[in-house]
Amino acid sequence: MRRFYVAPKSIWRAHVDLFHSRIGSHYVDLAGGMVLVSTDFDNPAAEEKWHLHPEVARLWNSTTEQSSKLSDLLLPAHARKQFTQAHLAALNSIGITGEHTVADVHRIASTLHPGCRLSSEY
Repeated sequence: MRRFYVAPKSIWRAHVDLFHSRIGSHYVDLAGGMVLVSTDFDNPAAEEKWHLHPEVARLWNSTTEQSSKLSDLLLPAHARKQFTQAHLAALNSIGITGEHTVADVHRIASTLHPGCRLSSEY
């Protein structure tokens, strides 16, 4: 299942070998050298390595958390997702605010880059 992440572009570049061998990854440039990444993984170990990188922020899961606002990721209860004010500020550069959901992120990102989406069905 594809998911969205926000990370420095340099971190994304250094980890492209982790992403799914067929679908790869797609991104939209954000302010401050960050990117919004849409990707999936071939195996759990690759996904875990990406998730554990301290500069990679995970957005909400589109299946189980699709109606949650991005601003809620800033709450201490969701610290494991590593989403900070800097990640939100980078998303603001393409019109995504804390009031948006992951469905909104999909809608906005896919208009900027058709490959930067959750799936072709979403």
